[in-house]
Amino acid sequence: MTRRAAIYLRISIDHTGEGLAVDRQRHDCEARAKDRNWEVVRTFEESVSAAGSKHRKQFELLLEGLERGDYDTVIGWNLDRLTRNRSDTLRVIVIGERKKTLISLIRGMELDMSTPMGRGFAGMLAEFAQMEIEIKGDRQRAAQKQRAELGRPPKGMRPLGYSVNGDVLKDEAKVVQKVYESFNAGTSVRAIALALSGDDRPGLPSLPTLQRHTRTVAIERNAKRAADGLEPRPVPSDGPWSPSTVLGILRNPRYAGYSTYTPKETLKGGNRRRSWRAQILHDDDGEPVRGQWIPIVLPDVWESVQDRLDDVARV
Repeated sequence: MTRRAAIYLRISIDHTGEGLAVDRQRHDCEARAKDRNWEVVRTFEESVSAAGSKHRKQFELLLEGLERGDYDTVIGWNLDRLTRNRSDTLRVIVIGERKKTLISLIRGMELDMSTPMGRGFAGMLAEFAQMEIEIKGDRQRAAQKQRAELGRPPKGMRPLGYSVNGDVLKDEAKVVQKVYESFNAGTSVRAIALALSGDDRPGLPSLPTLQRHTRTVAIERNAKRAADGLEPRPVPSDGPWSPSTVLGILRNPRYAGYSTYTPKETLKGGNRRRSWRAQILHDDDGEPVRGQWIPIVLPDVWESVQDRLDDVARV
């Protein structure tokens, strides 16, 4: 009888937005199904950090499909792409034992969850995968800190006003400067968000209308994907700017030329944007580490904005 398979794809970090890792996973997983004459009934894809606690909607849907009997085989790149931690692995083992599921790993073995050996190997692989995740996380944090200490631009989503490599984008930089000027002149964060969204009600500051930054970046990334011969990825719809996005611009020390780094433990249970000052790196003499990029606002302008944001009377 032909097996019915589900493919699960996950990339944990995609700083460039190219999604190359997912494309590679998909190609190899589809090739595995074709070689075995398995019918692929559904493909699940998501981008979630292996170390984070973010809910994995596609993983939950995958397990729900297993419970219903929609498929009897799951194809994945390797075990730590499929399960992020011991808890995830246990859930797969429990459901797999009950539904007699075959887990086929491109970079690994085939685990027959209906047998004690298959479940045992899954448990052992999960322990090694957890260890690898923790070691990789330590390396990444060390690299991020070193990058910040050298004053190099951080990786990830480019901020409004800067290119991916840290160059100033003049038109966007002017918008950032106007945001700071408007706030220091007494305009509320909400009013600035409305102005950026094109709202023309009286009393709003004079700011250009911009599409949401996440949409702009997604379009830029798709242009790069097209140049690389890759399929485009979904682009978020446009909409009004949120006050929280404006607050993120006002809080970001990078606009004043400061290099930042905060250990993950420092942020647990805290408010990241209210701790921006604490994230500024200092050298051995106690001086702020300056980034290797051109500031968009002067340090004293940024500091005055922080003072106003932190003023309890404003709230």
